[in-house]
Amino acid sequence: MTPDSNKNKHAYLKIIVSVFALLVYFSFFFYTHPIGDDFVNSSSVIKNGVLQTCNDLFFGWSGRYSSNLILSLNPMVLGSYLGYQFSLILVLLHLLLSFY
Repeated sequence: MTPDSNKNKHAYLKIIVSVFALLVYFSFFFYTHPIGDDFVNSSSVIKNGVLQTCNDLFFGWSGRYSSNLILSLNPMVLGSYLGYQFSLILVLLHLLLSFY
């Protein structure tokens, strides 16, 4: 067995293990459930609008503007529970793309 073929086998094994780990990680998204803050932010957006909610959260709760905007634009605002779970998959895909 040559050293090059041994390196190729290790590279393929790393890729297979990485893909399997990501698939397991993706499967966990179907077990996520919104909690208190998700419901409060969604109801506040429905009641006050996105910009007012972001402003209220910024000055009264967390002091972070970008994450408040992302939290305020979640699918729970539209009443989509399944969309909430799939939005987490989109976040992970964007994370993976950022590594590229």
